[in-house]
Amino acid sequence: MSGEWHRKHLGDDVPEQAPGEETILGAAGDEVPPGGVVAGSFNQEFPGADPYAGIPADEVGLPPLSEAEQEAVAREADRIADEMGSNPDL
Repeated sequence: MSGEWHRKHLGDDVPEQAPGEETILGAAGDEVPPGGVVAGSFNQEFPGADPYAGIPADEVGLPPLSEAEQEAVAREADRIADEMGSNPDL
């Protein structure tokens, strides 16, 4: 919807902003066009802000679970499976 439609139908008597005129929301004409979005990933758009910059790929993410943690996960999975089997409404 255009600004003209809003002024005509909603009674908004705000004057038209000249292209390039600064406002608190930015300059007129710097809006994203309909259907337009910023292309690229975060690290392409902001290369200095890449949170994984300098970290080898094999070190990104969570470390592997210890044997005790794996056993605890297996016990919890068994417990949940038993609960699901005893109560089919879950």
